[in-house]
Amino acid sequence: MAAAAVGTDETGDSSTLSPPTALSLEEGNSAVACAEIASPTKTNRRLNRKSSLTKNVQERRRIRQNTRVRFREGEELTDASPVQGPWKDIVPPSCARVLEVYRTACAKVKVRPLNPVVDFVQKIDDFGTRQDNMNLKGVRLEARHCEALEEVFRRISVNLLNLDSCGLEDDGALALLEMVEFYEAAYVVILSNNPKLTRPTWLALSRLMKRSAFLHYIDVAQTTVDVNAIPLLARSLRANCPLMTLHLERNSLSGPRLVILAAALKTNTNLAHLYLGDNGLTSDDALMLGAMLKGNRRLELLDIRDNHLLDQGA
Repeated sequence: MAAAAVGTDETGDSSTLSPPTALSLEEGNSAVACAEIASPTKTNRRLNRKSSLTKNVQERRRIRQNTRVRFREGEELTDASPVQGPWKDIVPPSCARVLEVYRTACAKVKVRPLNPVVDFVQKIDDFGTRQDNMNLKGVRLEARHCEALEEVFRRISVNLLNLDSCGLEDDGALALLEMVEFYEAAYVVILSNNPKLTRPTWLALSRLMKRSAFLHYIDVAQTTVDVNAIPLLARSLRANCPLMTLHLERNSLSGPRLVILAAALKTNTNLAHLYLGDNGLTSDDALMLGAMLKGNRRLELLDIRDNHLLDQGA
């Protein structure tokens, strides 16, 4: 009697193993043939890369959390100086040095250097100042690309980081948001049109909004601000984070999600510009926004274009 063993190939599909690696049982005799694994599967490689990314994120958190000052019992604080950012006393690098470490990081994670990043670095005249705009709109960013970018953000800061339509997933977005917080890498972050973002990214973004004193503009239009994401964003807004501009267009925020957002904004004293266009808002949602505006004295611009407010909502 013969039996065929069922195995799993590199793509995760079940299939019958070929004769050299199958288990063969003969009547009266039994023999087991073991196949050696020549190389790790794709699944294992993905797990290894994810583990590497997680370790880097944890290391940045460990450094930040351990940067504390404690006083012995009986001692008092008599004077204080303003907190210095990570760029204090840093010697500006050269173009050649930045490109060298970036290409080395790309080789380490086995990806090609991104041409828009190389072009951006080559066009910098003064590495001792904050640059205007790193535009990666439409550039496909895998988690490995994002991790290699740390060597750039360690040496260069920008006013605006444009990650629109980059196909970001949680691993890559989480790494980038950690870099923005740790290195104060950008004042404006655009994450619009990245629909694969889920709870881990929103949790990291919420944390960044609360902890960052420099981030004042976030664009998450047409992402996935669902029932799991909106409470996290609302928590930061309720905590009166320094954010001044928030884009939430095309996220279907009508109903309970708008209730949560409006309640958080009622006491917020920092957000000045809120964009809620094309969210399927109804006249009932307009009533919620009206109640919010009665309590909020800071909001200067509320964009609600392309919604279904009708005359009652107006």
